[in-house]
Amino acid sequence: MSQTISGFSPTTKLSGGHNGLIFTKGSTSNATINGTGLTNGLAVTVLFPRQSPNPHIKWTGVTANTNAGGTQCTAALIEQLVNNGPHAGTKGDDPVTVSVTVGDATTDSNIQTGTAPP
Repeated sequence: MSQTISGFSPTTKLSGGHNGLIFTKGSTSNATINGTGLTNGLAVTVLFPRQSPNPHIKWTGVTANTNAGGTQCTAALIEQLVNNGPHAGTKGDDPVTVSVTVGDATTDSNIQTGTAPP
């Protein structure tokens, strides 16, 4: 079954108070995904810059907690690359556009990235 993505919402609270994804290597961030055809165990990849073959930041995980209709799930995403965030020296939350791939569906999403709260 193919998937579509209609929404991607990070749920991890960042140091600046926004919800977003943590860009520190090895950090885990959480997100809610909306769409169709969602099931548990689908591969999730989030890239910055979006759809880049050489991303600066790459989060990966799998879908879980899918609802009965297959229209919403969650994902725990682990940042895979050593980096300084979207912009060198970034300390606060920065808005960026990332690509989100779930199973066989890809979409772009505007999110905040940054560091975890102290």
